[in-house]
Amino acid sequence: MNLFQKIAIFLVRLLGIVFLLFGINGFVYTVMLAISPIFKIDGYDATQGVISGAFYFILGLAMVLFAAPIGKLIGRGLDN
Repeated sequence: MNLFQKIAIFLVRLLGIVFLLFGINGFVYTVMLAISPIFKIDGYDATQGVISGAFYFILGLAMVLFAAPIGKLIGRGLDN
């Protein structure tokens, strides 16, 4: 495994962690939206928050789990 593949694996895992945090943030926002009337926004309901939070969470989890094959694919052929 060359240096470029290691860098690509690190960046894919970092991006996956960011997506995981966005997904968790979406769930927390949905709970606040469902419980408190202060956080009500016209046109948005809890279903949209759950769907977007689940999407980012699953995408981030997949990126973290499959970072090695994706990083090896991205960095293949870039060695000197």
